[in-house]
Amino acid sequence: PQTRVENVFGHKLFLVLADALNRAGIAVLRYDKRGIGQSTGDYANATTTDFTADAIAAVNWLKTRPEVDKAHVGVIGHSEGGLIAPAVAVSDSSVGFIVLMAGPGLPGDQILLLQQAAIARAAGQPEAAIANAEKMNKAAFEIIKSAQSLEDAKTKAAAMAADLVAGGQMTQAQADTAIAGVTTPWFYEFIRTDPRPVLEKVKAPVLAINGA
Repeated sequence: PQTRVENVFGHKLFLVLADALNRAGIAVLRYDKRGIGQSTGDYANATTTDFTADAIAAVNWLKTRPEVDKAHVGVIGHSEGGLIAPAVAVSDSSVGFIVLMAGPGLPGDQILLLQQAAIARAAGQPEAAIANAEKMNKAAFEIIKSAQSLEDAKTKAAAMAADLVAGGQMTQAQADTAIAGVTTPWFYEFIRTDPRPVLEKVKAPVLAINGA
């Protein structure tokens, strides 16, 4: 849930980036994510598909502005935005370029497993604990992916959590938090999302930036 400045640990990422681009003579449109800041809508029930529709609307609005060169409207996306920008470029061939900042290149479930392990390792957790958590998370993701609907996913996740609570592997409070996290509309869509087929269809110039 980010506003137009995208405040990450006190660093106003999009504000700083927009300022640099403005100084180079490039107009920038930033907007609060759906349901956040001054944007209307329901963030809690929004998915990447919804956020993509918002980005398409932003591009279409920019192309109506007399001070904007319609032939050079591009999309810069950070993190999930790196999933959205290619989809926008594929849906609108007039998009002049896309910039992917730490954009995903693997299916959602694979990304989350890699992130969770990396974060745990950076926090100094033992490898055995990391492996155990990965096994548990992978099983949960497979259950969600195999579900026929979001409601089915909630039912299956609750059953898995009940078994873990009964086995003493987590408390009921931990189970409730975990279930809530993996059964949102956004999560249900994200772990099924594979960015590669969309990336293969992009014709616009691409700048992809990732950390070492």
